[in-house]
Amino acid sequence: MGPCCVRVTMTKGRSCWCDVVLMSICRSSTCTSNGLVAGIQSQYFPAVLDREWQFYCCRYSRRCPYSCWKTTDVPEYYREEGEMVIPSYGYFIRGAQTTFSGVLRDRQWKYILCRMTDFDCAFQNF
Repeated sequence: MGPCCVRVTMTKGRSCWCDVVLMSICRSSTCTSNGLVAGIQSQYFPAVLDREWQFYCCRYSRRCPYSCWKTTDVPEYYREEGEMVIPSYGYFIRGAQTTFSGVLRDRQWKYILCRMTDFDCAFQNF
């Protein structure tokens, strides 16, 4: 899928990597290692008339997600344009769930939004 799949270590405790390939009828995924979604890329496959999606994830120090929840469907109905604005300051995109309609050849998304701790934590929070 391109250059996204190279692990990159950044300064001040931040590291980034490519993670999570979403390509199925219904799938929910979050960034590994308590990461947050910092970018998204996709590749279209004509043979299946669908896309493969991959997250570019970053972890900041040893912060952990908490108070996570899923948004409503984006778009609300298949074959509509979708838009999502994070509804509250201090929330970050941690992952997503996608549902695919084989009949309509379209997807809906629910984004997983979380807050992040202000302190380092020593555990993996799923």
